[in-house]
Amino acid sequence: YCVIDFKGSGFSVRGSLSDDEKNAAFAVAGLYEMEELIADEISPLKYVPPAKKAGPEPSQKEGSERSETPAESGKPARRLLLAFKIKRDVLSFSAHWREGGGLVPAFGKNSVSSLTLAEGERESLIRAASFARKAGFVYNGKCYECSSPAKFPHFC
Repeated sequence: YCVIDFKGSGFSVRGSLSDDEKNAAFAVAGLYEMEELIADEISPLKYVPPAKKAGPEPSQKEGSERSETPAESGKPARRLLLAFKIKRDVLSFSAHWREGGGLVPAFGKNSVSSLTLAEGERESLIRAASFARKAGFVYNGKCYECSSPAKFPHFC
């Protein structure tokens, strides 16, 4: 067994093994399992933004412009597209947002800022990353890659 106790701003781990490193490893594995259970079994909570006050916000100076997120501006959520490629023994995919007539990277350099994503867009990114990890893909900074050819037929 492994127990994670939350104390103040941190936590402590204790378990049935005499090796503290193995107890810590079991604690991490348990947290990943809980994340998967929550993501798979519980529907996402609906985000309700706080009511806006009339007038400028105290942190804003007069004349300063504030960029709106897609959710605030009433723009429809962008669609997430996955582009799969097979190179020798590696299956990879990259994620892009369809924006206007073009594509914008969803992850990595030159990607859309997470602050400008609508609620549904954030959910799409999190689900894509979670499914990729469960399917054996690893993110390399540019795209997700799977180097297990036995898993390729599931994506073709």
